[in-house]
Amino acid sequence: MEAAVPFVQVDEQGQFTVCEEALQVLSTVSSPLCVIACVGTYRTGKSFLLNALAGDHRKGFDIGPSVKPCTKGIWLRLTNREENGSRVVILDTEGTGSTDKDASYDSRVFSLAVLLSSHLMFNSSSGQSGEDDGAEFHKFFPAFTWVVRDFVLELEQGQTPQQYLEQALAEQSGFSDSVAAKNRIRSMIKGFFQDRGCITLVRPLSEEGKLQKIWELPP
Repeated sequence: MEAAVPFVQVDEQGQFTVCEEALQVLSTVSSPLCVIACVGTYRTGKSFLLNALAGDHRKGFDIGPSVKPCTKGIWLRLTNREENGSRVVILDTEGTGSTDKDASYDSRVFSLAVLLSSHLMFNSSSGQSGEDDGAEFHKFFPAFTWVVRDFVLELEQGQTPQQYLEQALAEQSGFSDSVAAKNRIRSMIKGFFQDRGCITLVRPLSEEGKLQKIWELPP
């Protein structure tokens, strides 16, 4: 299936609904599903990344050069790939931080992505930035991959992306409320997502004009 279809859409009253078209697509699959969902800030290349993951960056989820978000709600793409006997399904989520949505909306979309996925990808640009009270919660959370886009820094000698991730999750020293809040977030990420990894990707093109129409370039 080359095209993506709307999976979870939101009406003007803020109500989430599952789209019939997506249900029909899923009903054609009899094998187990491996669901990969991608979350992150809007207009940071999530849709392009997922298209490339499916095999062709020019097909699938809608992408474009403007600052207006292309993805609304959650979209679904059924691929022809299988992983350990499971059919791979890719979910593209509406990016967080859009000027026409609030934090509550972002949280609901993110939560749905976590609950629906077998593997969660968090897409961000370079520079974005134990166990906890819910020690058993990690059993219900998917695997987590932090994809750091446009990575221009050099890792320390011998350092792997996995070690870079663990370094980013290390607790900060200090006693301010801000430090305490950040350390709690780090602790929750490490506690909930115990199966985690990191991938660093360089900027695919240096020419801005070509980058704005990257979906038109050959593989």
